[in-house]
Amino acid sequence: MKFGVKSVSMDDIARSLGISKKTIYSHFENKDGLVMETVKHFVKKDEQDIIKIRDESIDAIDEIITIGRHVLLMLRKLSSNVVFDLQKYNPEAWKIVHEKHFDFIYNVIKTNIERGMSEGNYRRDINSIIVAKFYVNLSHNVVNQDIFPLSEYDRSTLYKELAKYHLNSILSPQGKEYLLKQEII
Repeated sequence: MKFGVKSVSMDDIARSLGISKKTIYSHFENKDGLVMETVKHFVKKDEQDIIKIRDESIDAIDEIITIGRHVLLMLRKLSSNVVFDLQKYNPEAWKIVHEKHFDFIYNVIKTNIERGMSEGNYRRDINSIIVAKFYVNLSHNVVNQDIFPLSEYDRSTLYKELAKYHLNSILSPQGKEYLLKQEII
């Protein structure tokens, strides 16, 4: 997460863990296998964290803001090379993030929108399916180097703008009043 996938060798990993490469290879066929399992573990942990946030939030606005803070912390730990390396050198691992994880995020956002509508904090005229798909597709753009090259844009700033854009488009007057009292992302 800190240095990217390509720049870290199996020797680096073995040295960091204080074990031999042979020990690593007894558990993983190759570096791609290790990367795949690492991505699966990361996605599972992230999903567990988001479910916990959802379950502990007091309302939909609290939920989306807390998820936003969680994502910002994750993005700060994430090397700019990780996404690029996964896309270029480990496409099967990237597919897990791109398809499975983003599908999970879609369901979280859709459910959050429906929750916020029932609480009166989000506008009632929203199509939760369409807006959740908008959100996920905009999220894809945050990590798309063709649209937002990391040499010009900070991922945390991009995500903050996405979150503000999303919230401002769905909040009801009651939700806007509530949000003014909160510290946004």
